[in-house]
Amino acid sequence: NRTSRTYPVLYLLHGAHDDYTSWTRETDIEAFTEGRKLIVAMPDGGPTGIPSAWLSGPDYETFQLTEVPAMLARDYRASGVRAVAGVSTGGYGAMAHAARHPGVVKAAAALRGNLGGLPRAGPRLPAACGCHPAGWQPQPSPPGRR
Repeated sequence: NRTSRTYPVLYLLHGAHDDYTSWTRETDIEAFTEGRKLIVAMPDGGPTGIPSAWLSGPDYETFQLTEVPAMLARDYRASGVRAVAGVSTGGYGAMAHAARHPGVVKAAAALRGNLGGLPRAGPRLPAACGCHPAGWQPQPSPPGRR
């Protein structure tokens, strides 16, 4: 039944100094996803592109993980199957979502993402995203980098 069909969602997160339009401006995402039975969502991540609950200001993490999915399920028949990818700081955000909220996304990818802050996630990161071989451990940053 067409009215009961639901669709998986691919969330695409932008980087710093950009906005939700970056994926359509800078890539061929429309052509790439044409004809695929999925919803592509490009939620805003603010000026830094880092989806966090800031001490003062918007809570982009809740917006991206709770508010947008609820709206997509209600208005566009989105299923609970989600994948997230991001570029630059949005890539960090994609991996942070997977690490902080295991099971919420089925797949996560970082494109040119700064993952330097993620080792605190420890062994949860590989388990959350399924992206590292068994025995993987965070590596220290090169000398001179944090």
